[in-house]
Amino acid sequence: MTHRKIINKTDPLRTGEAFTQGNLPGGPYIAEVKSVGDPTKNNRISVALLDTSSLSSNDDHTKWIDVTIALPYYGATPYATATNSRSQDVYDAGTSYGITIPEPDIGTKCLVVFANGNRANGYVIAFIPGPFQNTTTTGRGVAKPKEKIAMKTEDIISFWQLGSAFPVLEKNLKSLGTTNLSAIQKLEWAFDKLMATILQTQGLLFDTTRGVTSSSIERESPNDIIGVSSKGRPVPDPEDNPAILEKYKNNPESLTFSEVDTLSRKPGHSLTLDDGSIDGENNLIRLRSGKGAQILLHDKKDLIYITNSQGTAWVELTSEGKIDIFSSDSVSVHTKGDFNFTTDRNFNVKAENINMMATGATDIVTTGTTSIDSGETIGLRATGNILQKGAQIHMNSDGNLPPAHTGQPTARIPNHEPWGQHEDYFPFAFDLDHTEAGMIEQTSITIDADGNLVGGSSTTGE
Repeated sequence: MTHRKIINKTDPLRTGEAFTQGNLPGGPYIAEVKSVGDPTKNNRISVALLDTSSLSSNDDHTKWIDVTIALPYYGATPYATATNSRSQDVYDAGTSYGITIPEPDIGTKCLVVFANGNRANGYVIAFIPGPFQNTTTTGRGVAKPKEKIAMKTEDIISFWQLGSAFPVLEKNLKSLGTTNLSAIQKLEWAFDKLMATILQTQGLLFDTTRGVTSSSIERESPNDIIGVSSKGRPVPDPEDNPAILEKYKNNPESLTFSEVDTLSRKPGHSLTLDDGSIDGENNLIRLRSGKGAQILLHDKKDLIYITNSQGTAWVELTSEGKIDIFSSDSVSVHTKGDFNFTTDRNFNVKAENINMMATGATDIVTTGTTSIDSGETIGLRATGNILQKGAQIHMNSDGNLPPAHTGQPTARIPNHEPWGQHEDYFPFAFDLDHTEAGMIEQTSITIDADGNLVGGSSTTGE
């Protein structure tokens, strides 16, 4: 076997009639993907046509056929039509457009046809889902009870006591050695440590709205879920191993089987459109990157939630109209025009230091009492005049104390997840009346190890 096959490349010279002369019935045929990595970058893969009686694979690479993955939508601006005036200059070109589908992993089953019965015109028209291998096709983060999850000893030590459900991978059918339906259904899912670690870092490991999910084809049948997910980077990942990455870039022929063998995959990017379970839960649209950054539009909870992969910055728009923002670093805003704040209730600011500068005039107008209270010095300095006018002006006069300080602490302070004051946790406790400045005692909700909401503890706005 050549190095070319070690790195799983299709052969630009062994395809179509160059591979096998003659015609054959058009099909369709059930086939198995045997080799990927088209050197011509034309979405071709090598497949083995399977014995229809046993669906047994053919490992004889001389009998593999190179075919093209057909696309559900594709177009290209023609370089010559009856009406266009495009020149023959190289720079005068059109574009291609449509849907791009990556080459699948080796071992994936597919349907192949040969147009006009010609082996040179072989196309993959569909891919065939593997039985009981569909839990994460709509995206990673699908949670299962821990009693149904297989974990390594080190993962049991690190995660088992944290909660009652965790993200899973597919079932390892190789560990079973049988296709018996009853045995497969009893088989445990594999623990998705990569996704669990991402959600744990974000503080969303047990948040069934913003973190883990039930959006999976495996949840129920029939289901109302549309999901699209990318493959995800391979495990082991060349990006994580500089020596292997160098081989990929400069000397791919030197790669060994163990260096290119994909044992699993990191989370990929996913788009999930879930119309919800039979009780309406999990009715949402979720766009999530491989590292966990996401945009969530949740119809059941009527909220929009956006977060980065570390949970160090997030924004939430709630059903009642709250906008909660958390940042572990700076929040910076710049406008070339006006920056306007209007509030019909309190405008509360709490900071270690407050620095304000105006290059023009500064006007402060209140219709009520104005109170300035300092634990240290209050200084006034002007290069011009200092003007004061009042019915009376008292300075250190007995019996005329300054107005009582009425500054109130802010009542709602978003924090790194898990944050206990999301509106959907307990809408009544976080309504407009219960989030006013000065509400010293507030309700804070926590998520327990079973993913349930536990509320009622008091926190302060300070």
